[in-house]
Amino acid sequence: PIRVTAHLLKRASQGECPWDLWLDMAHRWPRLQVKMGSPDFFRRGDDLRVRFDVARMREVHEEAKRERDERRLKRLADEERRRTGAADFIREAEKRREMMGGRFSGGFVLTPSSRCKTPASREQEAQAAKCKDEQQKAEAEAREKQRKEEEAEAKVRAAEEQRRQKAEEAARAKEEKRREAEAKALEARGEEIFAEAERHQCPLIDRSSTFG
Repeated sequence: PIRVTAHLLKRASQGECPWDLWLDMAHRWPRLQVKMGSPDFFRRGDDLRVRFDVARMREVHEEAKRERDERRLKRLADEERRRTGAADFIREAEKRREMMGGRFSGGFVLTPSSRCKTPASREQEAQAAKCKDEQQKAEAEAREKQRKEEEAEAKVRAAEEQRRQKAEEAARAKEEKRREAEAKALEARGEEIFAEAERHQCPLIDRSSTFG
């Protein structure tokens, strides 16, 4: 999203751009339409253009940058938590081993494969199993969220494509009406000329003549 918004702010700093540029950016980031709403399509000469809110685009750009920074900080915090969590686990295991004293010759190690399991080892295993379950649940929720986002993006792309087709059809219909109006105006002008020629009995004008 940051690249898309930055590109639009650079190419269309006044809030206007060619319609094909807007559609290209919407295909690259389907949530553009959701964030910005429906833009205004208009014609300038023979060009079909798009007008959008520049202030809102800047807000979306800054929001995307903040979300990126937050994701980076969260990833660093998660990595730090994992490192400190492993260190705390080792310190706790060493502390419990020292508290058990000489009850176990050769030391005490908290591993799932230990034949003689203490309450501490069972608690650690239960915590590990709980963490694993929570991780699997989080991964499943993330996959479901991604699936819903992909579905939403697909709907946005389909709506954008339908809107583009309607805009093109409207432009073609408008152009056909313009040409029809010009043809009718030319035909009416020809009738006026013929009528004027008949009133003046002009022998040089014939209705078989073609105007235009």
